[in-house]
Amino acid sequence: MSKEKEKYLLVVSFLEGKNFIKRPRTKFIIEAKFDGEHLATDPVEHDEIIEINQELAWELNKKSLKMHKLQRSVIKAICYAVSDTSKENIGYIVLDIRSAPEGTGVRSPLF
Repeated sequence: MSKEKEKYLLVVSFLEGKNFIKRPRTKFIIEAKFDGEHLATDPVEHDEIIEINQELAWELNKKSLKMHKLQRSVIKAICYAVSDTSKENIGYIVLDIRSAPEGTGVRSPLF
């Protein structure tokens, strides 16, 4: 496989959220946007400590990954409290993909 056709998987792991106000009858989700693609975690119970344990992943080729790093592209992950009738934005995090390592099986503490 040529270097330009090589596929990379950009993976963001969400483990837990802390210091949230407990919200009965709501679920917690994270929606993330990168490279024009929106992904979301499955809903989990909304408590003071939220155990998420989910990953979101985007597939890129080497050229695209390099371009995003040069352009300082980011992944914006927005946290929501969701009920049957509402979806409330309760916070967000912005991840700089320049710190993502290239290679197979390499994991970074940020990603």
